[in-house]
Amino acid sequence: MVREAGDWVWSSDRAMVGQASAPGWLETDWLLGQFGEERAGAQAGWADFVRQGVGGASIWEDLRHQVFLGSEGLVERHCATTKPLRLREIPRAQRRALAEPLAGFARRYPDRGEAMARAFATGVYTMQEVAAFFRVHYSTVSRAVRRFRV
Repeated sequence: MVREAGDWVWSSDRAMVGQASAPGWLETDWLLGQFGEERAGAQAGWADFVRQGVGGASIWEDLRHQVFLGSEGLVERHCATTKPLRLREIPRAQRRALAEPLAGFARRYPDRGEAMARAFATGVYTMQEVAAFFRVHYSTVSRAVRRFRV
């Protein structure tokens, strides 16, 4: 991609560190306030924070249901406390309810193979995601899917 966060054309990093004007919609004060009380120190703290993320694990590994960035526990808590919105602007063919978290399949189906097959059958989870949750190789998930043909 790019070597420095500020080199990315869509990055707000240059505005955060004071190298460019911030657009009206970008809230720099609140975010910088999380890194210090004085602007220069906060900007340095922000820059350090960004540098610490370079070369780290990809945030996309924690993406769930193509919506949630976090753990299965976070997804479960969100789904338990949130009512689904009525999506009138989205064509019916494009609507899909959120799938049950993988932990729910593990609880509901005592047979691990069936739990894996049913989770994969939702179309939300890849074989790799199911395999990682159940701590098996993805070929094990593939065999379970063939065996149960849910």
